[in-house]
Amino acid sequence: MSDRQNGVIATLEVHFPFAHRRYCARHIYVNFKFTYKGNHYKKLFWTTARSPNIYDFNAAME
Repeated sequence: MSDRQNGVIATLEVHFPFAHRRYCARHIYVNFKFTYKGNHYKKLFWTTARSPNIYDFNAAME
């Protein structure tokens, strides 16, 4: 898991090129909330981010 710092991303690509990467939703949300303000978007973001499977994720995205 990463907060998307450039050094971390570059190192992972070099040393673990086939590793699955995940990003911290809290850090993504900090950037997201500057563009999408309000509780409505906050609820949509966290519902989607916490989806336990692809079906719930796709439903939250609609």
